[in-house]
Amino acid sequence: MTHDSATSGGTPEVGLEGLLSYEQALSRVLAAARELGPVGAEEVSLEEAAGRVLAEDVVAEEDVPLASRATMDGYAVRARDVEQASEKSPVVVRVLQTVTAGSQASARVGPLECVRVMTGVPLPPGADAVVPQEVTAPQPGGAIAVMRPVGTGANTFAAGGDIRAGEVALREGRMLTAGAVGLLAALGRVRVRVRRRPVFAVVATGDEVVEASAPRLGPGQVRNSNAYALGAQLRAWGASVRLAGVARDDEGALRDTVLAAMERADALAITGGMSVGLRDLVHATLAALGVQWRFHRVAIRPGRPVAFGVWDGRPVFGLPGTPGGAMVAAELFMRPLVRVWLGHPWHPPELTGTLATPLEMTPGRLRWLRARAWLSGGRLVVEPLARQSSSSVRSPAEARVLVAIPVEVERLPAGAEVRVRLLADTEWDGLPGAAG
Repeated sequence: MTHDSATSGGTPEVGLEGLLSYEQALSRVLAAARELGPVGAEEVSLEEAAGRVLAEDVVAEEDVPLASRATMDGYAVRARDVEQASEKSPVVVRVLQTVTAGSQASARVGPLECVRVMTGVPLPPGADAVVPQEVTAPQPGGAIAVMRPVGTGANTFAAGGDIRAGEVALREGRMLTAGAVGLLAALGRVRVRVRRRPVFAVVATGDEVVEASAPRLGPGQVRNSNAYALGAQLRAWGASVRLAGVARDDEGALRDTVLAAMERADALAITGGMSVGLRDLVHATLAALGVQWRFHRVAIRPGRPVAFGVWDGRPVFGLPGTPGGAMVAAELFMRPLVRVWLGHPWHPPELTGTLATPLEMTPGRLRWLRARAWLSGGRLVVEPLARQSSSSVRSPAEARVLVAIPVEVERLPAGAEVRVRLLADTEWDGLPGAAG
């Protein structure tokens, strides 16, 4: 299978001399991320905590649960009283009272006594197990017959069985998932300190770029899809976003737009104007403003024109103007920085997959192919999309994963093992052969 211009076979590319490798460029971004971040902490309400990263250890102030509880409807008993119970020889015990959720027993369970309890009710004093209602039968005079034995602690959740008072329930650096938010609520923590979301200003450039709201396009115009796509990526990674508009291909307009965008931002992502055309002004204009570029152009495809620098202690990313190039470069370099700023080590979200179809490619750069993906027989299977042009806006929308093809590789057969990068919004449902 031969793909379009981004991956078609042929002689090695020219003009690659002096380009950094992906690994070299990434190491510079990670070094800067550790040098410049993280960006501090803030306190948020529990309702706002999902998806945030803890900036403190959360210590339990009380046992969870506070008291031993029944985990099913039944009868709270002393286990030793019913250890010989059977259907042929049931043990009869007297019911002292019935306790429903939200209340607790007033009676103490003594020999051959019990309390009827509902799920979640605290165990009555004296009881150490719960007999399921299904293995009992009513008897005259307010008693029941128990037809099966239970062991000590059966069908109960012990006090402190989840968390003991003084125990660290959640550690700093933990992403607050739904379960973690539920745990905070159970501990009575209605406010919590989290890493502040780094604010990225996103600027698009180009005389041809118009706002997404434009009802009609003029000759040569395109809507500003890059800024919205980059904003969505950044939000998925845990950052906040300020869409700062479109800068014209003019040094003064570009300078004014960037200065305004960075007034209340921790970082800048600017898309377009990073190549070597007559109107590719971003690199030189930002250098004149004081940006210290740490690299410009990397041996990857798409995304070669990507640049990274530091300006007044803040990271600056110069991204290609094409949708595919901008999104791939952001995935490869901006996502790791956001991750480190939020207090995590960077571990690429990558797996090994197998190709569904053969490939022919032009060697020379590390290629990142947009691909479909599904699970088959416990294996991850990937199929690069037919549209690999970095200008395509449809291809990024259809991509589930990225497939990395090494620099020197020109052909791969179906079934070959490949490196697969999972995107933040990778989904499996509805894919061919998906396990569900």
